[in-house]
Amino acid sequence: MFWTLEQVPTVSFGKGHWKRSNPFHATAVGELGTSLQFEADMPLSSVPPNCSFEIHDAEEDDWSYSTPFDYVHGRLIITCFADPLEIIYKCFDNLKPGGYLEIHDLSPLEFEGDVSRSKPIRRWMDLCIEASTQNGRPWNNAVHFAHWMHEVGFEDVEERLFKLPSNPYEGLSAHQQELGRESMQNLSSAVEALSLRNFTRTLGWTPAGVRELAAAVRRDLSEGVKAYCTARAVWGRKPL
Repeated sequence: MFWTLEQVPTVSFGKGHWKRSNPFHATAVGELGTSLQFEADMPLSSVPPNCSFEIHDAEEDDWSYSTPFDYVHGRLIITCFADPLEIIYKCFDNLKPGGYLEIHDLSPLEFEGDVSRSKPIRRWMDLCIEASTQNGRPWNNAVHFAHWMHEVGFEDVEERLFKLPSNPYEGLSAHQQELGRESMQNLSSAVEALSLRNFTRTLGWTPAGVRELAAAVRRDLSEGVKAYCTARAVWGRKPL
């Protein structure tokens, strides 16, 4: 299925790397990336002419755009919003009739086999879920996206699930092992940043304690603990 895209926003695009490299800028008339941060020293030559960036709090700020959108994209937003359902409503209200919302996100780590709850990576995941739930931004919200899109009024809602290994552990296919290597690199570099605020402000941990646990999580990943995420792609169409 092909259609002409005229206005394509990406909600919570981070520092802009993905937005600059995604395929839509070759076909869309206008692209907008919104986030609380972006790369301030981004070379203008690297920004496609039809792509713009805006510092915008998608949850707290009004969506005062003059033109409705053809397609809204959100990626890895489970940690971003206290009320994801409200964001889905805002997307719906700002889409043209027949426009699409698509969200890609991850569920918390799951484990194969007998992985003890005392294992650092499993303990870390349990604490992440506990802290995120206490501060009102549960990391398991992705399981609700399809239901919420139906609730808001989207039609033809579809959901696809994919297994994303956290490391290239034994028993995976060659393709899954490659995904595991990339995931391990990403998670190893992010585990401390994902934990510091939640653990220190919500659970009362010290920064030193967080760093010690993060180091143990990285060891578990490098030793091949059988952990994976369920990746979700969910999309739906606003009625004509």
